[in-house]
Amino acid sequence: MVVIGLIGKPNVGKSTFFRAVTLLPVKIADYPFTTLEPHKGEGFLVIECVENEFRVKCNPRNGICRRGFRYIPIELVDVPGLVKEAYKGRGLGNKFLDAIRQADILINIVDIAGSTDDEGNPVEPGSYNPLEDFVWVEEEIDQWFYQKIKANIEKIKKKIKEEPGKTFDHLYKVLSGIGIKRDHIISTLRKVGTSVHEIMESEEALFKFSKALRQISKPIIHSANKIDLYTGKKYFEKVTKRYPDKIIIATSAYAELGLRILDNEGKIEYIPGTDDIRILSNEPHVRNFVEYVKENVLGYQYSTGVQEVLNMAIFNVLGYVAVWPVANEDLTDSYGRVLPDVYLMPPGSSVLDLAAKIHTDLAKKFIKAKELKTGQIVDRDYKLKHNDVIQIITGK
Repeated sequence: MVVIGLIGKPNVGKSTFFRAVTLLPVKIADYPFTTLEPHKGEGFLVIECVENEFRVKCNPRNGICRRGFRYIPIELVDVPGLVKEAYKGRGLGNKFLDAIRQADILINIVDIAGSTDDEGNPVEPGSYNPLEDFVWVEEEIDQWFYQKIKANIEKIKKKIKEEPGKTFDHLYKVLSGIGIKRDHIISTLRKVGTSVHEIMESEEALFKFSKALRQISKPIIHSANKIDLYTGKKYFEKVTKRYPDKIIIATSAYAELGLRILDNEGKIEYIPGTDDIRILSNEPHVRNFVEYVKENVLGYQYSTGVQEVLNMAIFNVLGYVAVWPVANEDLTDSYGRVLPDVYLMPPGSSVLDLAAKIHTDLAKKFIKAKELKTGQIVDRDYKLKHNDVIQIITGK
């Protein structure tokens, strides 16, 4: 399962964001370091279900489908709050940093309303300038990568001396402990134009390599949270001008959490990532909350932004595609369930990779496949596209 890490300084709304996405009962409070241990939970990407194109009704085996929208499971990790120089042990130090080891991508949640200072203490909204929070968090993660590799340099050098023909393997063995894949290292070496030997001998080359490695293996996008507050809108306009190259999405985790709770209680109907809210209850607090969201969030943008940042992280930044495998042209599996599964596949995945992910025997017996939207017959090397509906044909 794809893993998203939620990072940021204390008290910026990480736990609210996490709870909104997972509906797990984590502690939320208005003081620093509310989260003392990493929380893990299941969230969802939300996309239009292909049932709409084929005019059928799906029967999900994993996740759910509501009003034509399919929910695809992902894993989220809400990690302890980050303070400057955490890599040196400040705040919760390595407890935070070690929690992001297996994350595929990181979302830096920033209090865009300026209602928390640089240590995460509550202040008057707008009295703290949050623009630098989009920079120093990235620098903190870069330093962590650098220190992790630097601490093992002598060990790597010793191994290389003992087995000079396995230079790359020795570096990979160390980095695999923080969730780094072989392809990440190869891509990074090419990007910075260096070699393993060079980064072993030069601190400058090592830092350049480690920073690029972080960008490739654990990219960071930003959630400008608390956009429902007036000062949030003011600072959001400034931050998008200051950092045009960063991916920054305005969010209100507070609004999203409230909407999802009311939806879960059956008091409204709400599709995450949209402005589609149907009030089902006459209770004043329900109508008042929905009006607050419409006035302070949906009057400014199309959605609360929470679902958008999740989808952006997986589909746009990591480049994953959603693929729908079926057993036949009736769009069912062997049990007759319609469109029961949707798989998240990494960029560049082939139809054979999909077969192997479903079951190793399916890959071994693979003959050909058919993309059912177009009717095209494809071979094992066909590169999967987003929302492909694939019938895999096997031999006996």
